[in-house]
Amino acid sequence: MDGFVHPLFFILVGGKYAGGVYHVASGELLKLHATPIDVFLYVLEGLGIAEIGGGRGEIVAGRLVESFARVPHRLQNASDSIFRFLAREDAETLK
Repeated sequence: MDGFVHPLFFILVGGKYAGGVYHVASGELLKLHATPIDVFLYVLEGLGIAEIGGGRGEIVAGRLVESFARVPHRLQNASDSIFRFLAREDAETLK
């Protein structure tokens, strides 16, 4: 995906994608996209804006956000510092 965040690490458990930590640069807006599986995001650091299925809201460290399969979503860094989050995608939803 163009402009997508850069992974810092990934965890694979029994062939199932478990998660990764990502960062978004100050002012960066990620490309609107949809995934074929449910995605859970946990904000680790910074202030962001989440757009999910036409809704839009501010997200901060400690916030858990869910985006269901096939729902368009994207994130934006709304601060002057780094915005980091953990993404967990459950491959079981592909079955």
